[in-house]
Amino acid sequence: MAIVIDHESEYKGEQKIRNAIAEYFSNDDVVYNNREVNGREYDICLLAKDVCVFIVEVKGWLADKINVYGIDDIEVEGYEERQRSPKKQAKSYCIQYFTKLKRQFGMSPLVVDLVAYPFITKEQYYESHLNIISEEQFTIFKEDLEDQTSLKKKFLMAFDAKKAIPHAELSAELLSRIRRSEEPDYGDSKDEELIQTYSTLSIIPKNAEIKQIKKIVAAYFKGIKQVVFVSRRSLFEMILNELNDSYKKENIEPGDKLKVGYQKGIKDINSKDFYRAFNFEVYLISDLEKQCSEKIVIEEGQIDQNEELLSWIANHSYFNLQQYKVEHASADKNTLVEAGAGTGKTYSMVSRVAFLCNKRRKNITSIEDELAMVTFTNDAAINMKVRLKQMFVNYYVLTGSECYLQYIEGIDRANISTIHKFSLELLKGACFYTGLGTNFRISSDEYNRGKIYDVYLSEFLRTQEENNPHFISELPVPIYDLKKKIIGIADRLLQKSISMDDIKPEEMGVTVDNALPYFNELIQQVVFPAEIEYLSNINDRNAMDLKECIILLNKVLDYGADNISNLKLRYLFIDEFQDTDDVQIEVFQKLQKTILSDCRLFVVGDLKQSIYRFRGARLSAFDQLKTYKKYEWEIYHLNINYRTDARLLGLYDSIFCRMGEYGYLPYNQQDDRLTSEKMFEADGQELLQCISCHGKDEEKFFNTLFKILENQTGKIADIIKQKKMQGKTLSPEERTVAILVRSNWQVEGIIKEANKRKVNVEIKSGGDLFQLESTQDLYKLLLAIENSTNPVYLVNFIESNYTDLKLDYQKYHGMSEIEKLQSLQKVLDEFFLLRMKKRWKEILDEVYTQPVLYALKHIYDALEPWKIYSHNTSAQAFYMSNYDYLLEKIVKFSRIDTLTINQIAKYLEINILTRQQELARTLNVDEDGIHIMCTTVHKSKGLEYGTVVLPYTAEDISDIRKVKLDANYSKSKFSYTVLFENKVRERNSNYNEDMEKEEQIAEETRILYVALTRAIRNCVWIMNIDKNVPISWGTMLEE
Repeated sequence: MAIVIDHESEYKGEQKIRNAIAEYFSNDDVVYNNREVNGREYDICLLAKDVCVFIVEVKGWLADKINVYGIDDIEVEGYEERQRSPKKQAKSYCIQYFTKLKRQFGMSPLVVDLVAYPFITKEQYYESHLNIISEEQFTIFKEDLEDQTSLKKKFLMAFDAKKAIPHAELSAELLSRIRRSEEPDYGDSKDEELIQTYSTLSIIPKNAEIKQIKKIVAAYFKGIKQVVFVSRRSLFEMILNELNDSYKKENIEPGDKLKVGYQKGIKDINSKDFYRAFNFEVYLISDLEKQCSEKIVIEEGQIDQNEELLSWIANHSYFNLQQYKVEHASADKNTLVEAGAGTGKTYSMVSRVAFLCNKRRKNITSIEDELAMVTFTNDAAINMKVRLKQMFVNYYVLTGSECYLQYIEGIDRANISTIHKFSLELLKGACFYTGLGTNFRISSDEYNRGKIYDVYLSEFLRTQEENNPHFISELPVPIYDLKKKIIGIADRLLQKSISMDDIKPEEMGVTVDNALPYFNELIQQVVFPAEIEYLSNINDRNAMDLKECIILLNKVLDYGADNISNLKLRYLFIDEFQDTDDVQIEVFQKLQKTILSDCRLFVVGDLKQSIYRFRGARLSAFDQLKTYKKYEWEIYHLNINYRTDARLLGLYDSIFCRMGEYGYLPYNQQDDRLTSEKMFEADGQELLQCISCHGKDEEKFFNTLFKILENQTGKIADIIKQKKMQGKTLSPEERTVAILVRSNWQVEGIIKEANKRKVNVEIKSGGDLFQLESTQDLYKLLLAIENSTNPVYLVNFIESNYTDLKLDYQKYHGMSEIEKLQSLQKVLDEFFLLRMKKRWKEILDEVYTQPVLYALKHIYDALEPWKIYSHNTSAQAFYMSNYDYLLEKIVKFSRIDTLTINQIAKYLEINILTRQQELARTLNVDEDGIHIMCTTVHKSKGLEYGTVVLPYTAEDISDIRKVKLDANYSKSKFSYTVLFENKVRERNSNYNEDMEKEEQIAEETRILYVALTRAIRNCVWIMNIDKNVPISWGTMLEE
């Protein structure tokens, strides 16, 4: 008998069909009845193993009670309205059910529709003209239900008529997966073996038969990840030969990226002792037989009592047990991965997704609904999507299973983005709680924001003058700087996702320096109301400032918005967690609490690389996250480094240990010491070099720096020659010398000096297209054209790289808006007459009368903004290349013949303000070329370079007097410090200088950790012997 799942229907016709199928079909087949699919209820569904899915529409009509007038015009006694075609109904259910299976399992089994008349005979069917509604081969009659052969034959005829349609077989495995989805209590242990496991780890201490090897390789080509350990070379080579033969047979070229088209295959099998390709690892360990006498097979990471053996194996091979554990961690718990620099955290995240999508039970079937990833940067989000797609492409090449095509499509729709974009997506569906429409836009209006501040600041000054007529003249700081700094306080709070509504007057402390004793009142009476009014004005236009989106989401989550609670999200991945602020952490906790689908967190970070304190990131991030315990936490550590020379890491360890002992770095040697199998060309003395110089003399300092660059590039040139003789090459990263500094002014100084010495030092390495200066400059030009009577937009354009003009802003104080406009138009007239022999108005007329792209290109070619952007040739080429790339994107966005200034400006506005993800175009470089890069440590995070040079290591990292502005709100205390342009300082009593000093030293130590761990081969640092400070990067390295 077939397996019947649901309760019997109340309709007798449906009962008859259901009971006949149950009686005549085998126990391999499953029957459902009266279930909903996409909001509509079908009558009978039969899952026929190894055949297909049948949907049966049952009509309990009697022959003498119906009249057929047309396909959708059937008169049935007892019904007021004419009935529609039951065949069409069945067909509709089929389509819905097929779509459900394809979406859920990525498979396309055949779904066949039938109509059943349990009270009508075949003869009556023809007499009643029901044959015009459904053909006989797709129709079940009364007599079919009384004979097993007849009923089975009818189903078989329907299948034969449709089997030519390309489809996936309804295998035992797929049927079992469907049952797991349809039946909450389903858990047949026999069927467990039918469903493919994600991975198999095999430990084979002795020889194995060829059929065992073939079984391992065959499983691999079905999509099961294989990790194999053997003790005998003959077996090792046998496995690789069988694997290579299978690659050849399947016409696949092996590697990390599988390709269709076998070419070289697996080379040098006889000389290897380990081999790794996508999802296949095999290791030769000679002493394995001494540790293990019998074959051991571990499925899906269930290592249980074998952990000690696997630890021994990991210590005697290249097998990474740490990553294996992370990959196979329990899906029922939250996971925290503390991943050191260069330890392959992206690989761990991608392999974790592979596990969740392929695991035997409760796997992800709709990646766009069930998975979200929050990254720290747009580049990281783009890279993650690329890596995930490649992983699923590999699976598809390997197996040919169409479910992986579904996953690939799903990646584009999945929410893999920065936290701001992730928050905006959630807010779009919560309009009832935000007061905004679902189509709200992101907007920023700093001009009007400044005007609002002017109103409140003027009112504050007027009130103060009523009490003291000399108040303004006695102000110790310029009013324009006062306004700039109070806006800066608001920006700093918003940067940390802090809502100013939460700050109470009693939490503001008192002023300490008393240069401006009324500073607290100034913040309360100007900053807080001005921000409220500004955001309210933005919201009234159905828009939102990007700075408020996380604050708003945090509030919306308190209401338990339906669109969020009903998300099907099962896994939320958070990358670079050490860089999140308190409010963002609170948002993640509330999300997990709100979402009803039992969402688990997978969090990756490294406290040693927490370098965004100015954005509110704190070392307590991990502890704060774990305070909310909806699910248990499992904690893992990754410290096997895939980037840096092992000897250099050994030197670093002693430095990091001292930093840890002093309390500057969260460094536990057991968990945090980086180890590596890498060994590069540098000799022991070159790994970590200190070069001393007289830094007081700028020329001597630069002589030292550029001599280091000359030496290092010379050594790389020698390595390239050696590699070439061996038929090998260096990667672009290995061919790069990176000068890492703390501040942009240091980058500018080095670039300026490099230009004088005619040394090509690059300052760009990719980035986000819509945040590049080439894009921003074009946007400023467009805004100036669109708003040619608004002084603010004209000033922005003048300050862009399109002009080299310098405005005297003091001159504009006290001018009316008309006077400002006339003055700026005169400046532009003189500039364009000189450069293009036309006045500003003539330029505007041309733009609106000629094809827009032609007009913009004409301005671009004439003004040459790339030359003002940089004197460096490679930087200029980068600017020009990405300007052209941007125009290509714009052309694709709209029809070129109907493109307008307004359309281009709107396109750029949306992409710039929402920080859309689009990698910039990188310049093609000579394969053998050596590059010198100069960038800040913050911008280098996540990157790697052959050689790292640290030129500025003598700065006093304990000196907090350099802090120009900071503001924070934590633990019901609002603190701030402000240094004005004329060196006047004001701070409040909540600002703890001793604590600030400790935190600054600790963060600078972490920044040094990031800088050092960028190096692949070696690191060189300059010691300034003319400078003696209490604590600096140099003192830490010198010890």
